[in-house]
Amino acid sequence: MFGNLGQLGQLGSLLKNMGEFRERIAQTAETLKAERFTGSAGGGLVEFDVSGALEPVGCRIDSSFFAQQDCEMLEDLVTAAVLDALNRAKQSQKERMTKTAEELGLPGLDALPNGGFPGFPGV
Repeated sequence: MFGNLGQLGQLGSLLKNMGEFRERIAQTAETLKAERFTGSAGGGLVEFDVSGALEPVGCRIDSSFFAQQDCEMLEDLVTAAVLDALNRAKQSQKERMTKTAEELGLPGLDALPNGGFPGFPGV
């Protein structure tokens, strides 16, 4: 009946350290925002950059592509490059936030929706 009382101490510790937890998560979020992730497609013909906050920040298309004048192919390559960049950023978000949570003694948050990190849709 009282076998789970030890978990109350963990909850109390979590609540006591909530301020530190928020601060560390905010620091990690700022670090991620400053990072850039590049996705590419077509053997590097198209590259797309996103921030760690999953915001688009740049797109490059090799000038040799325009000699082909294939708009449909360009659209496909841009889409593929964007998805590649977003996947790279999401993976970094997950790894960093999970590491931060583990350092704070909160393992397993990555099993929760959004990795247990509100405001990080990619986690």
